[in-house]
Amino acid sequence: MPGNGKRVPLCPRNPGVPLCPWHHERVDADLTLAEAAQVLRPPMTEKQLIMVVAALNLPPSGVRHTGRDGRPRRTYPWADLSRLHAALLPWLQG
Repeated sequence: MPGNGKRVPLCPRNPGVPLCPWHHERVDADLTLAEAAQVLRPPMTEKQLIMVVAALNLPPSGVRHTGRDGRPRRTYPWADLSRLHAALLPWLQG
């Protein structure tokens, strides 16, 4: 809390805004694996995400049409992807 003498970490992207450590898990959105790869920190490649999702047999929550010819992209709940990333973090940093 700001008034208790402790330093509150600030968001690196929005200076002056307190950083909430669980804010990613409070987002209710479905992302493609390409989108998730751009958002995750430390980063994972889309190919890494594809392999992990396939190995775990994580079912998609839906599909999104890209506006181009071909198959629509599968989407996955952001909360699931962020928890998966948090579980893999020790191996990503190692």
